[in-house]
Amino acid sequence: MVTEVEALAKVEATWPELDSWRVRLGEPFAPEIGSELEVDHVDWPPMPVAQVAWDGLISAVMHLHAVRIHLEPSSPAKPELVPLAQATLGRSALIGAAQAVWVLAPGEPQERQRRARTCARSFLEEHRKFLKVVDASDPEPHEGTRVLIEYTDTRLAELDALRAGDGQRGSLNTTDVITQAARVAFLSRPALQNEVLMMWRSSSGAAHGLTWSVLGGPGSRQPTPEESATPPGPASESVLVTHRRGGDMVGLANLYLAAHRLAAHGWHLLKQRGSSPTG
Repeated sequence: MVTEVEALAKVEATWPELDSWRVRLGEPFAPEIGSELEVDHVDWPPMPVAQVAWDGLISAVMHLHAVRIHLEPSSPAKPELVPLAQATLGRSALIGAAQAVWVLAPGEPQERQRRARTCARSFLEEHRKFLKVVDASDPEPHEGTRVLIEYTDTRLAELDALRAGDGQRGSLNTTDVITQAARVAFLSRPALQNEVLMMWRSSSGAAHGLTWSVLGGPGSRQPTPEESATPPGPASESVLVTHRRGGDMVGLANLYLAAHRLAAHGWHLLKQRGSSPTG
């Protein structure tokens, strides 16, 4: 059984590598000439495979760093755990890292390109929804917003035509992305693959304000009748059982480390696909 101290130490051991990733994000990424990603670029230049992967790594690294900020105490005191909030940070890191792995993993360029198109379409569609809300909230038409909406509509039409010509259907399914990325990053370790999926489900519950995601774990307990605001008896039998939830360093560490491992594999694949074969 891993202790909280040991779990925190495992997380802290990743911070030098996390720092190096943050430095790398400070400079734009460009695939080397002759690399697989340079070839992939021609499929749909507005948002090619490399850009989709890079965006995923940006999100993963930022959210991993946000978890780190929560765990780095400004004093010798024990880091404060905020289960629901920190789980959402870990979830976002998991999504970004999995996106990078999912897009870069296939050895066949056509499959990488198809996956990048799927991500790009989701990106554009969600951006368009946001722009529509912005446009509707302004009593006077804003030319800049309208231009962006038109641009997004044009790109969506182009992308839809490209996907249709390739017989591509369906939309982005994040659960499938997480599942398939975990299989790649945790090859031959089905138990860990399943654990990643469980963490994804649990952290998604936290992100949507569903408190079942933090009940029953370490740090969770049901108050005694004296502590509960609702006295025991028939009147209280029809309401949900009250629980108190403390922090779970081991659970947070597992989520963080899973996202970190996925991100590390994403960086590995980016280098592999983005390097010239003669380099």
